[in-house]
Amino acid sequence: MMKLKDILLALPFAFALVACSDEDIATSSSVKDLIDEGAVTGTMANVAEFVEGAGESDALRSKSQLYYDRVNNKLKFTWTKPEAGDEDYDEKVDHIGIFAEGNKTTQMDFKLDPEQELSVQATSVTGVFMPSDGGVSPITGGTQYYSYFPYKDQSPVSFTSEAVPMSYSGQVQTANEQMGYYFSYKDDLFLESEKAAAEHLAGYEYMISDATATAGNHVHFHYSHVGSIVRFYMTCPSTADENMFYDSLQVYNSQANFTIDATMNLATKELTPTKTSHVMSLGFHPAIDMTCNNKHTTGTDYEKKISWYWKENGSRGYIMAYMMVAPIDLHEITEFPTLYLIGRKASYYTLDGYNAAKGTSIDKATFDALPKIERMKIYEASEREAYNALNGTNWTAEEFAALPASDKMKDYERKVYKADLVKLKLEAGKHHQWVPAINPDSPIEFNLIEIQEWKNGPGFTNEDGIGTEEW
Repeated sequence: MMKLKDILLALPFAFALVACSDEDIATSSSVKDLIDEGAVTGTMANVAEFVEGAGESDALRSKSQLYYDRVNNKLKFTWTKPEAGDEDYDEKVDHIGIFAEGNKTTQMDFKLDPEQELSVQATSVTGVFMPSDGGVSPITGGTQYYSYFPYKDQSPVSFTSEAVPMSYSGQVQTANEQMGYYFSYKDDLFLESEKAAAEHLAGYEYMISDATATAGNHVHFHYSHVGSIVRFYMTCPSTADENMFYDSLQVYNSQANFTIDATMNLATKELTPTKTSHVMSLGFHPAIDMTCNNKHTTGTDYEKKISWYWKENGSRGYIMAYMMVAPIDLHEITEFPTLYLIGRKASYYTLDGYNAAKGTSIDKATFDALPKIERMKIYEASEREAYNALNGTNWTAEEFAALPASDKMKDYERKVYKADLVKLKLEAGKHHQWVPAINPDSPIEFNLIEIQEWKNGPGFTNEDGIGTEEW
């Protein structure tokens, strides 16, 4: 894959498409004629090949829309640009922050121009940006500019170009269907699910760039990626534990402090940690449902198909998880990092318990034919107040009804699975698959471990963000 410095600059306009270098912009009259006075354009790499196993891929650049294309084994990403005229355009569209050299405190907010199409090339995608307030562009020729993405408002916490805040905390993967090999390559629904599995990374896709405006008051940014994307390709724990909901994944190492929060100096391109931990966490919400409901279950077509497949074939299947990590060299530690998969085991009613709880009198045959999700012990609508009191929440009836079953489980049992990982050097702008220490050619497999007391997961981050070894 091309390095960033080798990517050709693509200038997008509705009526013409010109490829040229940074030097050409200042001298090519044909390009000048196509660029609006004060225009801002930005290019990111469009496709990154994924390298299997312990090997490290070439440079990866950012995105606001990101997904993994399993069939072609690539990450794909682009600027987010709604249709022109969308009433929520300003909230949905990508914004970039820009600082001018010599003015570290005043940030300029630019957004993708709704009138200009994205220019999508084989290796890059370029967008045209305009001042978010609709005013005249303040870009002036010969001035050096520093830019970053995604945009952050300077209120309520003010920051400068020397300390743009960046955070890797709170990562939650929201597309978490269990996966079977059969559907991996034969079912479009599976592919759509896996594309969605990486969408949560959008808020952590930090990019930076600097460039000097041309005499025509045009500045073009080639963005480079700040963090490292990690993919965990995991074999689900044994079908003996099929009644599990997995709700988080954690990487733990007592010798390594992962960056949780940091600031970026746009001029020097230095990332300075402000909060570190021995733990990097990824939440699953809703929790990954491994209860293998029978083929009569409700839900999406994908959920019904995969549940039937698992039930009929006894497949263990796989879980794909994506995490954004700040650069860190784990070769320098002596112990392997440990990967923890953390879940809750559902409890189910007996026939008598079900009839008592539901006020029914169904017979055993009818009870046995119910989908497992209907036999699970969960808080019902009538128990909302008890649920709120127990969990310190204040869900309305509508909000409570919308909660996934995994959020409303009763009397669940915690389980933790662990696996040792290879020690990688996680570099900025690279995409890794973090693999087990024993066999890098296989998916990660877990061993069940016992825990004495449940807190917040292994590694067990304190309030100050510094991880501990105590369980």
